Amino acid sequence: MAVIFGILSAVCIIYYGVIVIYSGFGASFAGFWLLTALGFGAFSGVFYLNKKIQLLAKIPKPLLGAVFTIIAVGIILFLILLGCVVSGMVSKPEKKADYVIVLGAQIRGERITKSLKKRLDAAYEYYADNKDIIIIVSGGQGDGEATSEAFAMKSYLEEKGVPSDIIIMEDKSTSTDENLKFSYDIIRNRGDDDANILICSNNFHIFRAVRLARHIGMKNAEGLAADSDNILLVSYMVRDSLAIFKEFLLGNISIWD
Repeated sequence: MAVIFGILSAVCIIYYGVIVIYSGFGASFAGFWLLTALGFGAFSGVFYLNKKIQLLAKIPKPLLGAVFTIIAVGIILFLILLGCVVSGMVSKPEKKADYVIVLGAQIRGERITKSLKKRLDAAYEYYADNKDIIIIVSGGQGDGEATSEAFAMKSYLEEKGVPSDIIIMEDKSTSTDENLKFSYDIIRNRGDDDANILICSNNFHIFRAVRLARHIGMKNAEGLAADSDNILLVSYMVRDSLAIFKEFLLGNISIWD
């Protein structure tokens, strides 16, 4: 076990290094992998000492049992949450959409990022086969952004040939929850409360986004999964698994629906 946990620790350190080299030290969630490496390293040390001096035998059995139970429950819960993420990644729309809501992501100046481009390209591909939809691009203006995400998204779609009159900008939101709430306000104000709605985001984000959408009243919400950056995908999946758990605890989503 000491060797296994040591290998896991080394893998996490290597992945942390890959993320930093690829995206810089400010990369979102990169620190998680360093902390995880330290955790695995600690487990490796415990099992090494247990082999040398029977460390675990010196710990009271009730305490040891409680610790291993917590760890086992944590692993099972994480696997369930990861399964939720994967289910969203492989889901396909079952109904023809009336609206596609493209969730915003960080832009640099006025330029869309690779992640946001993938979302917009997925929405464009859906539009190419369904010309009678309305596309809502959702995202406000954050730090380091020269314009709103919605404006940059609309400009990109127009450059690809999407008519401006079927693109609606929602440019006030600063989070996924606000993306969905403010976009749904637009749809309801148009008298389309029961419209079929596709939530377009990167694949790892679909499960959480659709569950949040249904929680605020989008009864006919489904996901339109765009590709993700392959190098960062594992990190994104783990991050969204934890985000799903947080939203579940807050009562914002149901895992079992």
